[in-house]
Amino acid sequence: MSAAAHSPGPWQVFGHDGDSVVRGNGLDMELIACHTRPANARLIAAAPELEDALRQLLACLNGHAAPCRCGADRAATLALEKAR
Repeated sequence: MSAAAHSPGPWQVFGHDGDSVVRGNGLDMELIACHTRPANARLIAAAPELEDALRQLLACLNGHAAPCRCGADRAATLALEKAR
C-alpha cells in the first residue's frame, strides 16, 4: 500500500467558528478545508492521525499467526484504499 499524497499532518481546527482546517501555524499556514461544519472540521483534522493508526493496526494484526476473525483488518484496508 503506497503512502498518501496528502499534506503531512498535524492538521488543526482553525477559525472563529471552528469551521476550517489548517496545517502549520503563524505566517506559514496551508488551508486544508474551509467553511465546513465544526464536526466535519474535527474529523478532517484527525485524518492524518487516523490513517497512521490504521496502518499501525494492520501491521499489528498482520504480525499475529491467527487471522483476524472480526473483519477489522479488511475494514482498515478498505478505508485506507478509499483515502488514497
